[in-house]
Amino acid sequence: MQKVLVAIIIAGTYLSLFLPLIVSPGVVYPFVLPKAVFFWVISEIIFFAWVVLAAVDKKFRPKENVLLYSVLLFVAMMALASYRGINPTISIWSTLERMGGLITLIHGFLYFLVLSSVFWRFAQWRGLLTAAIFIGSAVSAFFFLGDHLPITLPESRQGSTLGNSSFFGAYAIFPLFFSVLVMLKEKFGFLKLAAVAGFVFIYIAIYYASSQAAFYGASGGLFLIFIAWLFFASPKASFLTGINFRKASIVFFVVGIVAAGVYGYGVILSNGGVKARTLVWEGAWKAAMER
Repeated sequence: MQKVLVAIIIAGTYLSLFLPLIVSPGVVYPFVLPKAVFFWVISEIIFFAWVVLAAVDKKFRPKENVLLYSVLLFVAMMALASYRGINPTISIWSTLERMGGLITLIHGFLYFLVLSSVFWRFAQWRGLLTAAIFIGSAVSAFFFLGDHLPITLPESRQGSTLGNSSFFGAYAIFPLFFSVLVMLKEKFGFLKLAAVAGFVFIYIAIYYASSQAAFYGASGGLFLIFIAWLFFASPKASFLTGINFRKASIVFFVVGIVAAGVYGYGVILSNGGVKARTLVWEGAWKAAMER
């Protein structure tokens, strides 16, 4: 019975990775609604399989740690904010155009509980990360193909199968950094080369998608990873070359932070899209203070 339940969870988890490819032209919001419903169904199936599994075997029960309590606290805060919001119905259920309400967040929490309780070692995650990289590469390929796709899709506003460039950029960040993790963990071989190819392909797609927030965020994250590698993972290289990479990493970090601050300030002042978001943040802060 345990093997069957674990198999259901593993199969459902792999199936969930295909979520970005789901598009249904026959519904009102073909890029968003089908994905949300698909995720709800998959997360509920693997969650109930996990509940039975955890009941019969203690090793599959949640491990108490900072991450678990942090995610739980976040969901609880969002639940309170949804209940106390101006329109709790929309806060809880969201709209068909976005599907990002509390219900979807709770399903995400259930999904997190299952994966964190069943997948413990990197060897177990390797297959999931590899699949996510290949699917991310496929979504990026659909972005480049555009009107030359072998299937007819609704107008996507350069968002591949995600609907618009902002959604595509936000999604693509995940397989991009999954590829970085695989590159750092794996020895030289096919999987490492595939991760490198996926990284380059997805990063170029994010750039050409004109998703500025995703591109700047990804670039900043990659810079921090590079700094961390210089500081923590290169003592041998420092010994061989005579260069103190730890000191160099601190210099790079300070210069990078200053440059990013100056550039970011200029972008906020000059870019209408970014500046519009600062107005949204101001409005949200005022609304929070009023309530």
